[in-house]
Amino acid sequence: MNADKPRILFHNSYPGMQGSQKIALQLLEGLPSDKFEAWAGAPFDTEFLQNARQQAPTLDFQLPTALRSYQGGMLRKHPFGLLWLFFRYLAPFWRRAARLLRKNRIALIYAGNERCLFFLGIPARWAGIPVVWHIQSGFRRGRPWLHRLLARLATHGVAVSEAVREDAKQVLGERWASRIEVVHNGIGDLDMPVCNKPENVLTLLFAGSLIPEKGLHVLVEALRNTQGLPVWQLWVAGRFREAWYENRVRSMADGLPVQFLGFRDDLPQLLSASDILIVPSIEKAFFPKIGEFRWKEGFNLVALEGMRAGIPVIASATYGLKEVVADRETGLFFTPGNPTDLGEKLAGLMADPVLRTEMGAAGRKRFLQYFTLAKMQERFNTLFAQKLGTTV
Repeated sequence: MNADKPRILFHNSYPGMQGSQKIALQLLEGLPSDKFEAWAGAPFDTEFLQNARQQAPTLDFQLPTALRSYQGGMLRKHPFGLLWLFFRYLAPFWRRAARLLRKNRIALIYAGNERCLFFLGIPARWAGIPVVWHIQSGFRRGRPWLHRLLARLATHGVAVSEAVREDAKQVLGERWASRIEVVHNGIGDLDMPVCNKPENVLTLLFAGSLIPEKGLHVLVEALRNTQGLPVWQLWVAGRFREAWYENRVRSMADGLPVQFLGFRDDLPQLLSASDILIVPSIEKAFFPKIGEFRWKEGFNLVALEGMRAGIPVIASATYGLKEVVADRETGLFFTPGNPTDLGEKLAGLMADPVLRTEMGAAGRKRFLQYFTLAKMQERFNTLFAQKLGTTV
């Protein structure tokens, strides 16, 4: 380790290894080692920290278990629950975190999500360390005061799409939003595996977390109700998180040629063997189990992976997805949450192999032009250098 190089701490607070954690790890890997020293941090020993440990020094801030599991129920049971939580756990944690940041001479913090601001925003301010907040999804309504409060702890924001920046302007106000720039996510290029596709069946693919906001139920309903489709099969790659949603989707898919593949780490192979990728993210819906639900898709890495693989993408015309897929060029848009419209788009594209080939090639070209990992890393490295008063 070289103490002369500014140390940048990449911090992510979620326990799993999904989209935002992968992006943080890729940014850490792309940091120029001759200019900066990469560090990784998390409130406890997360999967992100375990992966980063192979490449950089790490900081486990040892968040107390009470703060990991706290979900707000204490406030309903105990009027002074929040005060007790603050003085018993949160304030001491912040003090320890500030000492740890100073001791290890961290020069800048990359906050991979809003929760990072809650955990490290105050300690960073006490230690005089700038924080770059990566805003990777739209803001949920109902607690704008909390978003504004946490945003004050960041010195700069990076939105994954113009849609997210516009949403930040509505929630945080134009003054803070003026500190946000847009850097689209990027992924590395691959030599895609060659797979033989069956000639007598079209393979459709859905990949991602099997949660209501990703809209798998809309896709299954569209396939069930749309008449005159060519012979098809649907591959569903991902894990269900909620039993009620799994039961609902499996019931809807009963009798259809739908294969639930579970979690897969071979998405490039699945994409190469598929004809169309569908990304049916919703904006709002009502589920009896949870009531009305709203979602804002800030970006979508799966759509990007489909374009990299050279297959057409049918996607919801929603928020950041509209900046990834080019309608009628690299794929088709449908009205979010509308299975009838989705079915019509599927029928048209499934019936036209020439159009599928053209759209796939255009998607590959668009990926290489705008969404490579190298482009994203370069933009972030330039921003880090600006905040630290140096160059790359």
